[in-house]
Amino acid sequence: MPVGWDAKLYRGAAGSEPATEMTNTRDIKLPFGVSEADISTRANRIELTDVAMLQAGVDFDMLWDESDADFAAIWTAFSTGASIGIKALGKATGSGFKSDCKVTKCEAALDLKGARIANVTIKPTKGTLAAQMVTGS
Repeated sequence: MPVGWDAKLYRGAAGSEPATEMTNTRDIKLPFGVSEADISTRANRIELTDVAMLQAGVDFDMLWDESDADFAAIWTAFSTGASIGIKALGKATGSGFKSDCKVTKCEAALDLKGARIANVTIKPTKGTLAAQMVTGS
């Protein structure tokens, strides 16, 4: 059974296959979901829902280490608004998603007794590397 330790997060230039494993990460979350579509009619008398679009993203923590290439790539994408290629998997050969993405949050956690941590949120965006779900083996 895979555990959280097995999760993989890769980055790359926007539009390319993300191939550089991001090792300066911890506590990776893949918040998958679907948006809801209201399909109610007067004939139903009960609100009906169907699923519409898949939702995907990545939330993770990383050490705020300005000399680290992974942090530098995330910070650059965040501070400039540039896209970055991301592939997030539950394990090396697992399920997940890949897409050109935008970094929508890069928050500094400055705990008194801990290392400086960046709390990061990444979401798919329009780009050459189209958002797609990846099915594992």
